[in-house]
Amino acid sequence: MDFEKAIIELKKIVPLKENIDVNDIVLFILPDMSIYGIVSEIKIDGYKRNWWNISFTMLTIPLKKYTLTLRIEQMTGKEIFTIDGKQHFLSAVDIDKVNEKPKEPDKISRPKLSIVKKDNS
Repeated sequence: MDFEKAIIELKKIVPLKENIDVNDIVLFILPDMSIYGIVSEIKIDGYKRNWWNISFTMLTIPLKKYTLTLRIEQMTGKEIFTIDGKQHFLSAVDIDKVNEKPKEPDKISRPKLSIVKKDNS
Protein backbone atom coordinates (compact mmCIF):
# COMPACT_ATOMS: atom_id res chain seq x y z
CA MET A 1 0.00 0.00 0.00
CA ASP A 2 1.41 3.38 -0.90
CA PHE A 3 1.84 6.17 1.65
CA GLU A 4 -1.14 8.28 0.52
CA LYS A 5 -3.53 5.31 0.65
CA ALA A 6 -2.24 4.42 4.12
CA ILE A 7 -3.01 7.97 5.32
CA ILE A 8 -6.55 7.77 3.88
CA GLU A 9 -7.11 4.51 5.81
CA LEU A 10 -5.57 6.01 8.96
CA LYS A 11 -8.00 8.95 8.84
CA LYS A 12 -10.89 6.46 8.94
CA ILE A 13 -9.79 4.92 12.23
CA VAL A 14 -8.01 7.71 14.14
CA PRO A 15 -9.99 10.85 15.00
CA LEU A 16 -7.87 13.79 13.85
CA LYS A 17 -8.33 17.48 14.59
CA GLU A 18 -8.72 20.14 11.91
CA ASN A 19 -6.24 22.41 13.71
CA ILE A 20 -3.23 22.11 16.00
CA ASP A 21 -2.25 23.84 19.24
CA VAL A 22 0.31 23.67 22.04
CA ASN A 23 -0.18 20.60 24.29
CA ASP A 24 -1.99 18.66 21.55
CA ILE A 25 -1.09 15.02 21.08
CA VAL A 26 0.06 14.52 17.50
CA LEU A 27 0.44 11.48 15.32
CA PHE A 28 3.61 11.60 13.24
CA ILE A 29 3.74 9.07 10.40
CA LEU A 30 7.11 8.26 8.89
CA PRO A 31 7.73 5.83 6.04
CA ASP A 32 8.52 2.94 8.40
CA MET A 33 6.85 3.83 11.72
CA SER A 34 4.18 5.84 13.53
CA ILE A 35 4.97 7.88 16.65
CA TYR A 36 2.91 9.96 19.03
CA GLY A 37 4.20 13.26 20.35
CA ILE A 38 3.14 16.31 22.36
CA VAL A 39 3.33 19.81 20.87
CA SER A 40 5.38 22.15 23.07
CA GLU A 41 5.60 25.28 20.91
CA ILE A 42 4.34 26.74 17.64
CA LYS A 43 5.84 30.00 16.41
CA ILE A 44 6.12 31.82 13.10
CA ASP A 45 9.36 31.16 11.23
CA GLY A 46 11.50 34.29 11.01
CA TYR A 47 12.89 33.49 7.56
CA LYS A 48 10.16 31.86 5.49
CA ARG A 49 6.84 33.59 4.94
CA ASN A 50 3.78 31.42 5.83
CA TRP A 51 5.98 28.79 7.52
CA TRP A 52 5.91 27.85 11.21
CA ASN A 53 8.35 26.20 13.60
CA ILE A 54 6.52 23.46 15.46
CA SER A 55 8.33 21.86 18.39
CA PHE A 56 7.24 18.64 20.00
CA THR A 57 8.44 15.82 22.19
CA MET A 58 8.20 12.37 20.65
CA LEU A 59 6.85 9.79 23.07
CA THR A 60 9.68 7.32 22.52
CA ILE A 61 12.23 5.77 24.86
CA PRO A 62 14.18 7.89 25.45
CA LEU A 63 12.01 10.96 24.83
CA LYS A 64 13.23 13.04 21.89
CA LYS A 65 12.58 16.69 21.11
CA TYR A 66 12.18 17.85 17.52
CA THR A 67 11.38 21.07 15.70
CA LEU A 68 10.04 21.05 12.16
CA THR A 69 9.42 24.02 9.88
CA LEU A 70 6.09 23.43 8.16
CA ARG A 71 3.19 25.25 6.56
CA ILE A 72 -0.22 25.13 8.26
CA GLU A 73 -1.52 22.57 5.74
CA GLN A 74 1.38 20.26 6.57
CA MET A 75 1.10 20.48 10.36
CA THR A 76 -2.67 19.98 10.35
CA GLY A 77 -2.75 16.79 8.30
CA LYS A 78 -4.14 18.38 5.16
CA GLU A 79 -0.96 17.80 3.18
CA ILE A 80 1.74 15.13 3.14
CA PHE A 81 5.28 16.57 3.22
CA THR A 82 8.75 15.23 2.52
CA ILE A 83 11.88 15.12 4.63
CA ASP A 84 15.04 13.91 2.87
CA GLY A 85 12.86 12.83 -0.05
CA LYS A 86 10.61 10.59 2.09
CA GLN A 87 6.93 11.23 2.72
CA HIS A 88 5.73 12.18 6.21
CA PHE A 89 2.39 13.07 7.80
CA LEU A 90 1.54 15.02 10.96
CA SER A 91 -1.81 15.75 12.57
CA ALA A 92 -3.22 16.39 16.03
CA VAL A 93 -5.37 13.63 17.50
CA ASP A 94 -8.85 14.57 18.70
CA ILE A 95 -8.65 12.93 22.13
CA ASP A 96 -12.29 13.80 22.91
CA LYS A 97 -13.42 11.55 20.05
CA VAL A 98 -11.11 8.58 20.68
CA ASN A 99 -13.82 6.30 22.08
CA GLU A 100 -16.56 7.36 19.67
CA LYS A 101 -17.75 4.77 17.23
CA PRO A 102 -16.58 5.66 13.70
CA LYS A 103 -19.25 6.76 11.29
CA GLU A 104 -19.95 4.57 8.31
CA PRO A 105 -19.92 6.94 5.33
CA ASP A 106 -21.34 4.33 2.91
CA LYS A 107 -24.66 4.01 4.73
CA ILE A 108 -27.36 6.57 4.01
CA SER A 109 -29.63 7.50 6.88
CA ARG A 110 -33.27 7.21 5.86
CA PRO A 111 -36.39 7.77 7.90
CA LYS A 112 -38.38 4.71 8.92
CA LEU A 113 -41.47 4.01 6.88
CA SER A 114 -44.81 3.72 8.58
CA ILE A 115 -48.22 2.60 7.33
CA VAL A 116 -50.84 5.31 7.35
CA LYS A 117 -54.50 4.21 7.40
CA LYS A 118 -56.62 5.66 4.73
CA ASP A 119 -59.77 7.35 6.05
CA ASN A 120 -62.76 5.70 4.28
CA SER A 121 -65.36 8.25 5.45
